[in-house]
Amino acid sequence: MNTFEQTIHKVLEYLLGPVTRIAVRYSLRMQTLQELIKSSLMDAALEALRRDGFEPNVSRLALMTGLQRRDVVRLMEEKKAGKIPTNASLIARILSQWTHHKKFTKNGKPRTLSFEGTGNEFAELVTSVSKEVNPSSVLFELERVGCVSKAEAGVLPKSACYEIVGENRFDEGYELLSKDCNDLMNAVENNLFQSPVVPNLHLRTEFDNITEECLPKIREWLLDKGTSFQEETRIFLSKFDKDANPRLHSKKGGNRVVLGTFSYVEEPSSGKSKEKNSRNSK
Repeated sequence: MNTFEQTIHKVLEYLLGPVTRIAVRYSLRMQTLQELIKSSLMDAALEALRRDGFEPNVSRLALMTGLQRRDVVRLMEEKKAGKIPTNASLIARILSQWTHHKKFTKNGKPRTLSFEGTGNEFAELVTSVSKEVNPSSVLFELERVGCVSKAEAGVLPKSACYEIVGENRFDEGYELLSKDCNDLMNAVENNLFQSPVVPNLHLRTEFDNITEECLPKIREWLLDKGTSFQEETRIFLSKFDKDANPRLHSKKGGNRVVLGTFSYVEEPSSGKSKEKNSRNSK
């Protein structure tokens, strides 16, 4: 095994660590993981072939993935139905459109939209993002998770953020984690191998001897600052997005910009807090 292969193996060990911890936590067997890896390999190979303009076939997919041909055929049949946007990503896009597109805003704020009758304003909002979903179902979901207030005059969003809460948000929560991991990996690889003039943002802040009584205050501060930063980012990026800014309709679009934000507060288990000797900077 050459040095590059050793490096890739080590990278995969790092990345598989969180995945295998989830598997152990929820008692997933090795057979289940193998099937999931096969499916994921197929997705990656299909994406690569289509991106490069090649027609996927059994021979190419088997060679790229190392899967047996019978597995390739079976997985291709399972994937023929295709995928549609999930609730989390679709709702987020609808709320973003409602918050930033001038057709659905007034004085920089989202308008109250009618939701009854044929061709109502809320239905127009939803179809401007996707024609594959029922506007009534979208409104029901927004009400269910507390993202809109409803009155005779119409509906108005309570927040520009689609919050993933409770057990019903389990799938969406881990889907968001998957997207974050994929985009972070691409950002790191872009920085390492392509060395852009302006590198992708990749920063980390960690303190590991925080006093216990300060944790609630820290959680609130991080949540408030992170939410504000994301909203400021949405406002800034919406000026350059063709869907949110009709004045850019003649410009070439299709480029994607992502900014992820997360915070994590870890409390010592069994009430054991770390006491450290004071350390001097050198």
